[in-house]
Amino acid sequence: MPQHSAVSPGAVSRDVVSPRRRSRRRLPVTFVLGALVLAGIVPTASGAQAVTTTIARTGVVCRAMTTPVFQTDNPKSGTSLLTRWQSESLLSITRNGFVQNRGTVVRAAVTAATSTKPVHRLYKSGGINDFRWSLDATAITKLKSQGYVDQGVNFYATPAQVDTCQVAVDEYADSTGRHHRIAVRNTALATYLATHTWKRVGTPFWAAPITTAATTPIAVAPAKAPSPSPTPTKAPSPTPTPTKAPSPTPTPTPTKAPSPSPTPTPTPTVAPAPVPTVTATPVPTVTATPTPTAAPVPTVTATPTPTATPTATAAPVTLSAAVSGLDDTGTRIPDTAYTVPTGAVFMSPQGSDANAGTSVGAPVQTLNRAISIVPTGGTIVLRGGTYRDAYTQGGPGTAPKINGKALTLQAYPHEQPWLDGSDVVATDRFVKTDAGWTTPWSTPTFCAGHYYDAAPLAQNADNSGPCAHKDFAVVGAGDTLPSDPQQAFIDGVPQTQVAHATSLRPGTFYYDWTARTLSLGTDPTGHVVELTARPKALILGTTAGTGVTWGIKGIGVRRYGSNANDGISAGAVYIGNGTTTVENTAFSFNSAAGLDFSTPQPSTRVARTVFAWNGDTPLGANGDSRAGRDSDFTVADNVFNHNVWENLGVGCTLSCGQAAVKLAHIQKFLLTGNLVENSGGNASGLWCDSLCRNGTYTYNTIRNVGGIGLFHEVSDTGLIAGNIVDGAAAGIQVTSANTKIYQNTLVHIHRDVPIRVYDDARTQGLNGITDCGPDVRNVEVKYNVIADSDHMAYAVNPDGNVSVSPSNTMPSQYFSAFDDNLVVSRAGADPLFMAWRNGLASAVDYFKAADRARFASTYGGFESRSTWLVGAADSVMPAVGTGNYALTPAAGGGKLAGSLPADVAAALGVSASGSRNLGALPRP
Repeated sequence: MPQHSAVSPGAVSRDVVSPRRRSRRRLPVTFVLGALVLAGIVPTASGAQAVTTTIARTGVVCRAMTTPVFQTDNPKSGTSLLTRWQSESLLSITRNGFVQNRGTVVRAAVTAATSTKPVHRLYKSGGINDFRWSLDATAITKLKSQGYVDQGVNFYATPAQVDTCQVAVDEYADSTGRHHRIAVRNTALATYLATHTWKRVGTPFWAAPITTAATTPIAVAPAKAPSPSPTPTKAPSPTPTPTKAPSPTPTPTPTKAPSPSPTPTPTPTVAPAPVPTVTATPVPTVTATPTPTAAPVPTVTATPTPTATPTATAAPVTLSAAVSGLDDTGTRIPDTAYTVPTGAVFMSPQGSDANAGTSVGAPVQTLNRAISIVPTGGTIVLRGGTYRDAYTQGGPGTAPKINGKALTLQAYPHEQPWLDGSDVVATDRFVKTDAGWTTPWSTPTFCAGHYYDAAPLAQNADNSGPCAHKDFAVVGAGDTLPSDPQQAFIDGVPQTQVAHATSLRPGTFYYDWTARTLSLGTDPTGHVVELTARPKALILGTTAGTGVTWGIKGIGVRRYGSNANDGISAGAVYIGNGTTTVENTAFSFNSAAGLDFSTPQPSTRVARTVFAWNGDTPLGANGDSRAGRDSDFTVADNVFNHNVWENLGVGCTLSCGQAAVKLAHIQKFLLTGNLVENSGGNASGLWCDSLCRNGTYTYNTIRNVGGIGLFHEVSDTGLIAGNIVDGAAAGIQVTSANTKIYQNTLVHIHRDVPIRVYDDARTQGLNGITDCGPDVRNVEVKYNVIADSDHMAYAVNPDGNVSVSPSNTMPSQYFSAFDDNLVVSRAGADPLFMAWRNGLASAVDYFKAADRARFASTYGGFESRSTWLVGAADSVMPAVGTGNYALTPAAGGGKLAGSLPADVAAALGVSASGSRNLGALPRP
């Protein structure tokens, strides 16, 4: 399945206007660890309020605090990390120098409970790696004014002691006030800090001691967070202060990405449709924003404001209720109660393939047996439990097999069936060696049976794998190896693979490809060790196209060794052709993709499914737009959390394309109501690339991703409306004709700009290209809200990467509407709002808040009715820190959005007439 374009969307260029080939300077996606220079001012107690209250003795508040909070400390930087996510805690040890592991230090609540308040985690980027915690709004505002970024609610605790069962969590600062540590009061760590030049400066919150009886299990992956918490990596260098507008430097013409050779697969009776290859994609990026010489502001006749002033308080604009009940850790499957149809075949982990399988009391045990006996169009009902299984050629240890029979796999009512690609390995099989704890381990079925054809760091030069694109097969930060499909888990926690045995440490593993042995950095004694043994769970494929239907409902798919290359081996489940319903499922901890489609047929739908902690793009699909056929493909109300977690693809040159959802050649699709958060590396949110048509993106929330929030690339007829992007390298990027961008809210965009529009130099029919949309025309940008981003709000430019063909359009031809937006910026004392480069030979024209009228008069009246303000996001969205993106009634001078095009109104489910707030709307 081609999910990869030529360059990364998260790459950074020094020219904010002209897109270029990605910079060779790696800018890691961060946690962003930060430094703080307080100039001698340290807010007392990190904002813990001085609250006078009666201290109870009932223990009620402690019983409500059931979630473990883990602590690690970095002795070099002198900073602490608190997190309720064990995986994040372990990763901070192995990757970021937080090597002092305190384990569970207190317990807190994950939702509001009696007397509790949300505790926010804040950071400031820089070289000192400083974290702060606060539950006081005033203190949070002060820290933000000092350059901290609010990462949102980490957990819930109390601002003061309200019950004798509680313990105080104190904050300490060193003599410079630049380093902060956390310690639970009256512990050995607290004593050490107090006697080693650290001074207690406050008590951010009170929590429950670790001895409180817990009612929830320790999380092995993040639970739902109102605001994302990225995985720590090295902090990026600060963006330099802008000076002048550089002249764009042309870069070499990108070559088309080589087409991977088809991955050999078992000879099926019915084969999946072939997977076409996506062509190279130049992506614009940004670092420093140049400050232009001030230009005189011409007098412009004012355009009357076309809308009325609101008087009522806006309804909350928050996450879709459809995803709020899903467990984003990937450890629980959404609960289901499907009717068991007559004639169903039953499976159970305790079943036997000698059984008939036709009654709940006599289930079979394996997919091979169940699929062989289920009638065409029938249903296989899976009882709860773990199936260490796959549909294969001849049973355990053999290559995957392709099923062409129409069928449905569904969960037994209210049970949790997991298809699991790992096997439990007895700890006595591990022998202590110089390399750690080592066991023989061989996986010949990986990478479509070609795993041992090429070493993990020596993939084929023609980019054909067999396991990974060659630019993925590199050593990552901390000597990691994210491209290899090997996986190891200890007590359910994924271990990070390192490239060399000398890098083994607790929480990691090393695979010796030559010796076929696997070594753990953690002593396995007393633990459950699981190693990934199977590459795929299931392949569904047919050459019949329409008429074959499949269903996967209420099933979990985890820990399979899918690989980071195109083709049939890329996903834990691969579906070629057919009409498929995937709903109420979970794809988690798979080595690469979770679910891949090739030429999905009309009415294929993925809904209410959790994709968590997968190593590559978790959901991909490649359609048939080149033949003019509709896919009618829907991705609705899903959760994508912590995918690309090992930062696969950072530094890629040919095959970049990581995202939560990556589509290509899809004609007619709907991406709606999805939550995308905490993606690693340069992974984007929702992305359709190469001749996509009639694509709709609505009511999605994308937060804390390393790439672009929403990208409609070299395609046609896109509709992007009602979405929220909060925390991304770029907000919305469009290189496609006939695309509408309406009623979106974009906040906290870093590295690039919130909205960028340009005409990609690739042109249909030029240089053999056959899968691009028309040149960029008829783009509409209206009723959007942009706030608190690191750079200007807009960048509009020609493609400066390569020589542009005579047919390519220029910025003056891009837009049919560009107005009625609200931009609030504090990216410097006098921030830029617009960068416009009218042609390849033109200088970049920059505009500040006072220049809006000059911009309108220069460029077709665009933005003449828009509002450009200098200020913070919470000045117009007071509850943005709690995940509510509703505007205040007076925001932007009280302007309202006016009438909508009929297709936008229909997509949003609102009236085309009348008025409404700017930005994202509550979902009807």
